Amino acid sequence: MKRLIALFAMAAAAVATMGQTYAQPQYPAKPVKIVVGFAAGGLNDVLARLIAQKLTPVMGQAFFVENRPGAGANIGAEYVARSDPDGYTLLLSSSALAINPAITPKLTYDAQKDFTPIIRITTTKMLIMVNPSVPASNLRELIALAKANPGKLNYASAGPGSPIHLASEMFKHAAGIDIVHIPYKGSTPSLMAAVAGEVQVLVDVMPTAIPLIKSGKLRPIAVAAERRSAALPDVPTAGEAGLPGFVATSWNGVLAPAKTPDSVIRKLNSEIAKIMVSSDMKAKVLELGAEGETSTPEEFATFLRDETAKWARAVSAAGIKVE
Repeated sequence: MKRLIALFAMAAAAVATMGQTYAQPQYPAKPVKIVVGFAAGGLNDVLARLIAQKLTPVMGQAFFVENRPGAGANIGAEYVARSDPDGYTLLLSSSALAINPAITPKLTYDAQKDFTPIIRITTTKMLIMVNPSVPASNLRELIALAKANPGKLNYASAGPGSPIHLASEMFKHAAGIDIVHIPYKGSTPSLMAAVAGEVQVLVDVMPTAIPLIKSGKLRPIAVAAERRSAALPDVPTAGEAGLPGFVATSWNGVLAPAKTPDSVIRKLNSEIAKIMVSSDMKAKVLELGAEGETSTPEEFATFLRDETAKWARAVSAAGIKVE
């Protein structure tokens, strides 16, 4: 009798497992949204659209981008953090995700607990630039101009708490200058403001700035990195130009809401990694001025924790606060 009962139990368990299998269609079973917390046209948006375009045929469902700009990318991040953890709403984020906890004390989400990292995809150097009308052709001249005119030069950012904002504030403190923050809703509006002369100074990532530099609409002053960029080999580093130690880089990665099934995370990691190491994607990323990356979900999680701690130290040392 006991043996018979055990056999019935095993059969029931098998039926239950089959039911669960049929109840959970293979991922993805419907279109997948990639949320970007910045306006269309910036680096985050460009990367998201490239990845969505390449994921669509290999995953068998449409991947599409939805821009939710504002509040230093917090609007988009909060939206994804509150979404169902089913793999159908993803976040393509930047280093803003690691910066915002240090400068926004009342965040409505927890960057460490409310997301599951999938993969890191790029590292990007930043540039110090000016509108061509600014009478400064190098970093020393720009710093001298700002010191001679405290509070009279403006700089643009992609919004309070964005990586561009923080990098610009770090530049202010490192150079000992007083320039005024003018926030915009995204990288593209801030770039256009610099081109139009609404602001005189801009610190931004290279991918979105390079076309404007090559067309003469913005003047590069220095690369905020330890080494020059192959995309702009004639532009010196900040250290070479007279501001040693000033390094500001950004990164991009893809995340899902916390508690998204591990099988979904692994599948997305695998397919996005294949995209990032493909020859055509490598070429496109380099053309944009970024450096391609891949990682495991665990490596990205560790990286995100380390970045959050690093920016918290930098924010504390500089006394930076969001207006």
